[in-house]
Amino acid sequence: MTGPKPNKKEKGKRKRITKGEFVMNNDVKLSVNVESRGKLIDFEKQEKMYAEKAADTLLVDDAGSADIIDNFLPTGLTFINADPKAGKSWMALNIAEAVATGKDFLGHHVNTPGDVSFFALESPNYKMKKRLQAAGMDNDDIANKITFYFEGFPYTLGNNMIEYMELIMDHRPNTKLIIIDTLVKVLSDTVPKGQNAYQVDYMSIDPLRRFGENHSIAILVLHHNNQRSDTLNAMHRASGSNGYPANSNAFYMLNVNSDREGVLDCTAARDVDPGKHMIRFNGGTCHWELTTAAEKKKQHQTTAERVFLEAPTTILARQLAALGKGLWEGTATEIWEYAVQHHIDTGCGSTSALSRKLNNNAEDLKKYAGLTLTQSRNRHGSVIKIEAK
Repeated sequence: MTGPKPNKKEKGKRKRITKGEFVMNNDVKLSVNVESRGKLIDFEKQEKMYAEKAADTLLVDDAGSADIIDNFLPTGLTFINADPKAGKSWMALNIAEAVATGKDFLGHHVNTPGDVSFFALESPNYKMKKRLQAAGMDNDDIANKITFYFEGFPYTLGNNMIEYMELIMDHRPNTKLIIIDTLVKVLSDTVPKGQNAYQVDYMSIDPLRRFGENHSIAILVLHHNNQRSDTLNAMHRASGSNGYPANSNAFYMLNVNSDREGVLDCTAARDVDPGKHMIRFNGGTCHWELTTAAEKKKQHQTTAERVFLEAPTTILARQLAALGKGLWEGTATEIWEYAVQHHIDTGCGSTSALSRKLNNNAEDLKKYAGLTLTQSRNRHGSVIKIEAK
């Protein structure tokens, strides 16, 4: 037999607490134990543990929540997604250098420089050595602030990865950035049952986001794009579901052409302003740079200037200055012999003609090549001096 039905006056005031039991709203107290998933929950105790008044929230110390790189790399979890071989690993290395040295990255100021832990899980150490040397990062000031972990690192997010990161913070407390290249290398092999793709992706990276926020550091994860080219939504290019951008603090898409020129697009963000950076990869310095700055520099260099810098006599003067480590001094005959030996065709038929040509170009050499050329005479004859400024 069922119990008595509630009358109409009480019906609107009743609230179901557990299966088969009704309690009047005005009779519910904080000390009531509610059965949930087979466990007794003391509501009053749980309120003290998990609930917080807004007045208390406003008193929280947020001094450690500043972006690691201002308005670019927040504390918490940041993604950079790109096609394979687009240059995202180079970008991560450039970001590591910026945090280690405190120098700006793509026009953004580094707020909190510090140590970097770089999980380069797709690279052997000898390849990273070449990259460090190519990017000019082979000096002690940088090298001693970046610690690498290479392929063969045994831990994943489902197998003690977070615990290992805790040890990193214990042993290197000045760590401000942890880089993971790439996400697939640290994902757990097991997929929870009964969850959709969004839930799986969202929860798989949740430990990384919480770790970064709890320690006030940045976690930078590199991730691959899928092969979809028929979508107008940039986030749909990233492999996986929208669970990744939904649970990250900043989500970037690196889209470049075969010349590595393109855009770094912040398509989703909690803590930085969404926006686009027009960039290109400088193969000479092995650094990503803003296209606007590169184009401005290029525009200031006219066609006539470029022709002058590529002229044989200019190349000859620059090589001589480099040979003398910034200062070369000798005769026109010695310059002539150097040009012949190194197959530099100056277009001059004699040493005197070469001397006159260099002298006529002295002003442009100083203006465009940064070389000061002077001629003088001593008891042995004419002496030419080339000095790099």
